[in-house]
Amino acid sequence: MSINDPTYKADLEARLVAKRAQLVLTEAALAELIPQNIEEYRLNSGEMAQWARRRKVNELSQLQEKLESEIDALYRRLNGGGITSINMRRKR
Repeated sequence: MSINDPTYKADLEARLVAKRAQLVLTEAALAELIPQNIEEYRLNSGEMAQWARRRKVNELSQLQEKLESEIDALYRRLNGGGITSINMRRKR
């Protein structure tokens, strides 16, 4: 695929928008969890009770780093800095 292909470029831009949205949600979840440090709690409405679990801060931090890395890679691909191959020959 070439960056000059309009379909490929549109796909990369759509993926960037989606990854940015995921990153915003992850950062919001981290901001909420860090001060509370809650991993599990119980909801009891009087009629029924259930346990709810939240992701650990560590897992969210790893997800944030992964999303940032993926966004960075998509930007590089969009700007022509994707994977390249180089063939080298040794002089004899």
